[in-house]
Amino acid sequence: FLIFFKFINFKEYGILCILLNINEKEWRLLMNPGSIIKLMNARNKFQNNHPKFVAFLNRCFAGGLREGTVIEITVTNPGEQPITSNIKVQQSDLELLSELKDISK
Repeated sequence: FLIFFKFINFKEYGILCILLNINEKEWRLLMNPGSIIKLMNARNKFQNNHPKFVAFLNRCFAGGLREGTVIEITVTNPGEQPITSNIKVQQSDLELLSELKDISK
């Protein structure tokens, strides 16, 4: 995984940066092996802190998303009213997820 990222530079993957909404500085931070290790540690901590949510996400995405699937999320901050939004998955969303999945291999 780390070896793969050693050969990636910002110009070659500029389109990916646009899709991920990151700039060159953020890209270089991601390409730093130390940053990648920190990110992996943060991911592991999140998984340990929220095992039910991770299991929920794994269950939802295990069969693969299909076009037309509705994803809805509600956020409730303490003392505030809930805010809810949703998306209907489009083919372009599936293509983006596929590309990101391929990159993370």
